[in-house]
Amino acid sequence: MAGIDGRSRLRRRLLLGSTALVLAAGATVLGVALGGSDGSSPAGANGAHSPRAVTQRAVARLLAAAPVPPSATRAANAPVAALAKPLSEPASTNLVRRTAWWVVPGGVDQALAFVTAHRPAGVTASGSQETGGGSGPTVRGLTFDATGRQWRRPDTYAQFELSVAATADGNRTVLRVDTEAIWLPARSASARIPDSVTSVDVVEYRGDGSIALRRTLPAGPARRLADEINALPTQPPGEYSCPMDDGRTDRLTFHAPGRAITVRVAVTGCGEVTVGGRGRGHPILTGGRDVHAAIGRELQRSR
Repeated sequence: MAGIDGRSRLRRRLLLGSTALVLAAGATVLGVALGGSDGSSPAGANGAHSPRAVTQRAVARLLAAAPVPPSATRAANAPVAALAKPLSEPASTNLVRRTAWWVVPGGVDQALAFVTAHRPAGVTASGSQETGGGSGPTVRGLTFDATGRQWRRPDTYAQFELSVAATADGNRTVLRVDTEAIWLPARSASARIPDSVTSVDVVEYRGDGSIALRRTLPAGPARRLADEINALPTQPPGEYSCPMDDGRTDRLTFHAPGRAITVRVAVTGCGEVTVGGRGRGHPILTGGRDVHAAIGRELQRSR
């Protein structure tokens, strides 16, 4: 595969556990984490208003809006073997994809230029790639991110994309159009911190596991920290690269009438946050650095 730009970034995703593979000192970490269920079936997967169903409708809507030249004719399946599969394949159990093939008179450059010039509102170009060559056909691809307000549902799905692959077939061009997103596991009520919290115990751990700080904060700071954590997005299932993890963590224990909720925060690395343990309805969240910074602000205010 040649000519793949930074767009291939963190695309191949497969969440299997909460481990991290250190590639080199000071380099990146390949973070791997469970995407939010008990490991048997994804949380919030069923029902017309489930994250998966909402994502399916959004992906279908984007495919319907995908631009193709007016002279294009839709094909029932791949007219050429080179476009039987997508150029990239996110390895996620939560992936939703819709595909259509089109045949267009004329050359590849003309067809891709039309797609770029007529992309839907709220959709921005994010990369290009090229495969094949030599004895095989050359396939060129464009990728667009659906990030506009009309497409965004950060609490429901992530990596919402439109991709168009094109290859020449005699005096015509064949297009493969894919739209895809990864739906996010739903958070149950028990994975949220209630407004009734009265205090929070803060313990900060060094990378070697020793305690660097232990404090208890009253209701006001506790509720602000709870709001910060409740607003965190779910971590998309997948395989992804992270900064170096030095092992520092925070543990927050929120106290509310009749219950205590423990939150674990990875300060570095993948920045994973878990609320009340793992399992169905308790997906891993992302944003550990932001939570750690918020803890620091509350500790400073409470001095």
